[in-house]
Amino acid sequence: MQSRERVLSALAHREPDRIPIDFGSTPVTGIHASVVAALREHYGLERRPVKVHEPYQMLALVEDDLQQALGIDTDGVFARDTLFGFPNEGWRPWRTPWGQELLVSQHFRTTQAPSGDVLIHPQGDVAAEASGRMPASGYFFDAIVRQPPLDEDRLDPEAHLLLAAIFQERGGIQPALEALRRAIYLAPDSAPAHFLLGTLLLREGKRKRGRQSMETVVRLLTSVPRDQPVPGSDGLTAGRLLETARAYLESRS
Repeated sequence: MQSRERVLSALAHREPDRIPIDFGSTPVTGIHASVVAALREHYGLERRPVKVHEPYQMLALVEDDLQQALGIDTDGVFARDTLFGFPNEGWRPWRTPWGQELLVSQHFRTTQAPSGDVLIHPQGDVAAEASGRMPASGYFFDAIVRQPPLDEDRLDPEAHLLLAAIFQERGGIQPALEALRRAIYLAPDSAPAHFLLGTLLLREGKRKRGRQSMETVVRLLTSVPRDQPVPGSDGLTAGRLLETARAYLESRS
């Protein structure tokens, strides 16, 4: 049985002649560069620097001769760019912190931190802030979080709802609509946000979308106890808001 037939049989839940073997065809089944070199030596294959095609985990290509020695049934189809945003091309030598000589892309560019850690930069641009760190005693890169701290206030749906109400009072319909969309993105089940969005859309003559918003309000509140206050509605009960939404729908039916 050939590799293709073996893999297809296994995927179809038919018993192949043996279990298909996959090493190196995906980032999940990849093999670290140090292990690829050791396997080549173990099987008596030509000694040469291995090529690191996935630098984040320092995974090396499992070339044809090693594939054959291991009885591998799969071939990887890799993206053009690595996780650090550069293509694998123009292979050049690089010595690892653990002393292994291997080949990396010409765009694999690193700097060294005062601690001795190796820093790798996005798209090989050393002028950009590093996006990966390999500890001086490590064997792969850890991600560096470069995103600034989130402004928690901007993630509060009720703040966007309040902002929309202020815009509405001042006649700023478009900014109010944008604030409501942000509120609904953060809290898809916010009946007050859908209600205010529906009233603004209907006022703007967007009847179909306005009705959809009011129908959403009805759907969200139908099973809520009628005397239960609705968060973000300035004290309105579920029953009162539900009746108002239904009235909008009936008046525009």
